[in-house]
Amino acid sequence: MTDTASAVAVGQTVVNIGGGGPAPGGLSVAVTGPSTGAANAVLTYTAVATAGTGPYTYSWACDFNALAGSGQFTLGTSTKTCSFTNNGAHNVAASVTDSASGTVIGTTSTTISGPGLPSVQFTTTGPGAVSSSGTTYTIGLNQPVTFSASEANGSSYAWAFGDGTAAVGAGSRTVTKTYSAKGTMSAALSVTGNGNQVAGSNTANFTIQVVTPHPSGAFTLTGAQSNADGTVFTANVGDTISMTASEPHALSWGWIFGDGTTGASPGSGQAVQKAYPSLGSYTVKLLVTGDESNTTGLTISTFTINVVSCVSNGATLCLNDNRFRATVNWSVPDQGTTGGGNAVPLTGDTGYYWFFSPTNIELVLKVVDGRTFNGNFWVFYGALSDVQYDISIQDMTTGVVKTYHNPYHTTASVADINAFPGGSAGTSTKTPQAISSISVTCTPSPATVGQQVSCTASPAGTYGWVWGDESTFPTPYAAGPNPNTHIYTRAATVSVSASPDHGATSGSTPLSITASAAGSLAATISGPATGTTGTAITFTGAATGGTGPYTYAWACDYNSLSPSFTAGTETNPCTYTTTGQHTVGLKVTDSAAAPASFVATATIALSAPAGPGLPSNRFTVDGATLNTATQRYETERG
Repeated sequence: MTDTASAVAVGQTVVNIGGGGPAPGGLSVAVTGPSTGAANAVLTYTAVATAGTGPYTYSWACDFNALAGSGQFTLGTSTKTCSFTNNGAHNVAASVTDSASGTVIGTTSTTISGPGLPSVQFTTTGPGAVSSSGTTYTIGLNQPVTFSASEANGSSYAWAFGDGTAAVGAGSRTVTKTYSAKGTMSAALSVTGNGNQVAGSNTANFTIQVVTPHPSGAFTLTGAQSNADGTVFTANVGDTISMTASEPHALSWGWIFGDGTTGASPGSGQAVQKAYPSLGSYTVKLLVTGDESNTTGLTISTFTINVVSCVSNGATLCLNDNRFRATVNWSVPDQGTTGGGNAVPLTGDTGYYWFFSPTNIELVLKVVDGRTFNGNFWVFYGALSDVQYDISIQDMTTGVVKTYHNPYHTTASVADINAFPGGSAGTSTKTPQAISSISVTCTPSPATVGQQVSCTASPAGTYGWVWGDESTFPTPYAAGPNPNTHIYTRAATVSVSASPDHGATSGSTPLSITASAAGSLAATISGPATGTTGTAITFTGAATGGTGPYTYAWACDYNSLSPSFTAGTETNPCTYTTTGQHTVGLKVTDSAAAPASFVATATIALSAPAGPGLPSNRFTVDGATLNTATQRYETERG
């Protein structure tokens, strides 16, 4: 802005933009305030109107943009307080209208520098810790909730929980609180700066509503392997899977197993067992109904169980394209000790077991496809231990089980070329060893009903797909292109999975499918796809449809099963301490009489910042030889 005033006629209103000089009719305004200030400090500005026809009305824009129009002004009085979070020059403008409908705009400039007030933003995590607005949080009775202040540079943090209790001190940045009485309480967070990055004290007031909580949807599951976030499990066909709901205070627990069967409801339904007789990908739901005393309402948890022919784990080897499942049990009769062999895969058809120490190889086992020679699968094994053991191998295609027994004080070497009939002679169906890690990404995410979704599995290769709806049943992981596309016909939150080996190894990603009604509320997140740890990264949300204005809440590490949002604005900074992929969540709520909400997500890959690297961990070994099969150094005793 310059000090030169210019008058622009808009209808019957005369707008004077610039230093506050007179408009036609003589109306003028002078704006005064501090020329310098600190970030986040409260600064006071005054507007003095002269001439024209009184009385006057005043509107203000703390960060005035001459091109942004009248929507940036808010009605006020002749004085205004403004706070700025960013250093640099900021223009403050007062718009004054007299009783004859003449309008002038006057401005002044303030340069912001130095440390500002500490941030008083915070996050809440825990059962029932839901922000229903920017300043009100709903907390479950007798359920622990964790409050965590976002400001990393505070010297002291003080929490007033509203029930007469508090947490104060330098170590109170993150605190856990359990409310033992229901009601509405006025709470506050005060943060004192360290005097370097931030200075002074800042306070945020908020409201806590303690209510009877919804029942927990948490559960435990044994008999299947879980992915990192506990949403996808992999189990052997025919194995018994035990599922137990964690919520003790419920009227009923119901299980929908995804294959047309269900679990018990009242009483015994808290713990159920299930064995899937057929290969496939099954969407399982746990329904927990509150007892209307300790808990209330209905909670539904959804997860996926992929049933495959064989799952390699600490006790099981899956050999020859996962067709054969092998386990070993050992004993030392004269010592009365027994145990199960610990399995270590080597190649697609070979592995070994150790019994007493991971550094010892006690038994090597191999299943070979010999059908081109005699129509059978062959079994070879060799023992480096003379303990007693029994090898059990099951053909997961035919169900045939064969057991090999080795007596105590015997070192065996066996070649059984007629172990399992394989049918007529043919070429081997063995595929390369399974990929150890698969990632799946989909765009757009979230998507709407009827919109084409494109998903890519990495590393590159041929994959079968499960889209998380009914389209892949009863033949999950049907081969398709990579990338692959799909159109969803109903709104849901699904898990898209890709596998190169019919589910033995798979990767997945959650995907939210929303309704596509015209004019419905929707939101998107824009921001960088990559970043470094320890650096604030800014994301921007955009909302469309629904009824404006909108309110925004953010979750820097979004979890669809237990989302926790913190109220904010269209833009939000996130700082991460761990590398890898993180999901950012944005919840937008509109202003309709019955408010609608929409959750958008985006992902960002975090890496360590540039700088000195880790010290080298290389070393040399003399007197021992590296075994390339086991990656262990071996030497003679003594």
